[in-house]
Amino acid sequence: MLDLPFLPFCVLLGGLGFVCVAFVSAWCQHWRGGFALDGSAQTFNWHPVLMVTGMVVLYGAAFLLPWAPAWLRALYKPVHVFFGSTILMLSVASCVSGINEKLFFSLKNGTTEYKCLPAEAVFANTLGLLILLFGVLVLGALARPSWKRPDADSPDSCQFLPGPAGPLRLDLEPPPGPVPGAM
Repeated sequence: MLDLPFLPFCVLLGGLGFVCVAFVSAWCQHWRGGFALDGSAQTFNWHPVLMVTGMVVLYGAAFLLPWAPAWLRALYKPVHVFFGSTILMLSVASCVSGINEKLFFSLKNGTTEYKCLPAEAVFANTLGLLILLFGVLVLGALARPSWKRPDADSPDSCQFLPGPAGPLRLDLEPPPGPVPGAM
């Protein structure tokens, strides 16, 4: 896998997600007749755009809630990672199979050789590969131990800020008990 630091990898992933959304939008606009909200066939064109945007790109970029208590995050994290990865891959598979199904029923090519396919088919296949690449890169990011959130009792879960009287420890976890000023 790419050996990039976390922040450049996130920028790469964000850019790839944007390209996926742009490709599915261009496909629906150019080859599927555009978008509508009047109940016509163009109304369905919102479905692939929202599916790729919501279920793949936004869901693939989601993280655990940072304001949840540390004990809850520690308890829920393995479940979150497992089911999140599973749902993401099922969403990717659903998007790719949906694109293929739309092409299968829209284009009447039979057993045409790949090089003779219309531009829409090549464009949609490229879109499918981009979506698949996005999902694989998200799973790769989840598998990198160095990018995982540190446990609450780990020394990595706090940072030190320079101050006039020396370094100031800033815990990333909120202190136990009620939040001052909250009702």
